[in-house]
Amino acid sequence: MVVQTLNEITCDALTGLRDWKTFFMDVEKKIAGGVRAHVIFIQLLQLKRVNRKYGVQVGDGLLEEMGEYLKNLEEGYIAYRTNNSRFMLLGPECPKEKADELIGRIRQRFEDVWPVEADGEQHEVLAKAYFIHFFLEPRETENDLLEKINHAASVFRLRERKGILFFNEELNA
Repeated sequence: MVVQTLNEITCDALTGLRDWKTFFMDVEKKIAGGVRAHVIFIQLLQLKRVNRKYGVQVGDGLLEEMGEYLKNLEEGYIAYRTNNSRFMLLGPECPKEKADELIGRIRQRFEDVWPVEADGEQHEVLAKAYFIHFFLEPRETENDLLEKINHAASVFRLRERKGILFFNEELNA
């Protein structure tokens, strides 16, 4: 078993979640260990609109609230903020039904407003997002993972879909 030292873990300064670099280090360890994993990709939509409407402090507060929610969501899952408007969750192998139930809970939470306090004022912010989840197989590489993410994001852009997408082994939506 490979143990990750604190020096290897890098975190996002705003949310305190692990970052893109650490996400891929963790993926590499899953692959090297021959472990199947459940990956959840969350892409926020309209974060710029939130920042313009309420101010950057509210946008940052929204990201902090989301990070806290995802960090405490499910035992065995690690939350990452991998860029400004993207979160990832990496969890253990589970039956597809459990994976579907978890992504359904996340989607339901994201359909509700997020209470955000900034400059002494309370704001109710609605944040739209789309969700992609799939299983990372032990035989796959980091490039396979990136291909799944990029392909899924392009499917959403082309179809203008806002929702959930699940990929099977053949990268079919």
